[in-house]
Amino acid sequence: MQILVFQLADAAAALPTTAIRQVLPFLQLTRFPAAPPGVAGLMNLHGAAIPVVDITAMSGGPAAQARQDTRILLVDHALPDGTRRPLGLVVEGVAGVRRISAATPRPAGIRLPDYPWLGEVLETPEGLWLWLDQDRLLSPALAALLFQEAA
Repeated sequence: MQILVFQLADAAAALPTTAIRQVLPFLQLTRFPAAPPGVAGLMNLHGAAIPVVDITAMSGGPAAQARQDTRILLVDHALPDGTRRPLGLVVEGVAGVRRISAATPRPAGIRLPDYPWLGEVLETPEGLWLWLDQDRLLSPALAALLFQEAA
């Protein structure tokens, strides 16, 4: 399995490369002053306005810093009606792509009701890495807010 490894607070985190459409540099975002925590803004990608969320801020930490290793991961987010919409994920500390021969992610053993997208870990020779589930990242209310025209 190929994964993209990045930092989430002080922990290593991973996302399968099959879930990522594109890895972009940290682009200029249009920010909304009254946006909920974790909403970084909108990016213009080839003329399309795409919502962007900040993974670090969504996990209760400070907003991501514009560093050399900060990236926006373009993923397809599953909506309740089964359609998929593009969503940008700001991540810091991108370490690159790795090929691992690990089993599938397993439950972490810690239930975090406010963070269902962080419920699993990936066991690797380097230790346990947090496994990000991009389809459970947005609450139904936040998804409705970010994808209003799809509702």
